[in-house]
Amino acid sequence: MAEEARKIGASLIHFSTDYVFDGTQTTPYDEDDPANPRNVYGRTKLAGERAIQASGAPRHSHRFR
Repeated sequence: MAEEARKIGASLIHFSTDYVFDGTQTTPYDEDDPANPRNVYGRTKLAGERAIQASGAPRHSHRFR
């Protein structure tokens, strides 16, 4: 979907999850904090985010918590 969105100039909205983080930080996470998924769900969500980034689709949004 990200590659097709890039081709036609469309925006793509991808909702992330706090599961891309390991939950050990004592302060709120920021979208620029390093990811360290705690389970398969978090790993697949992070893989999706990375695939979207690699597609060349323009970045319009950040992770939502």
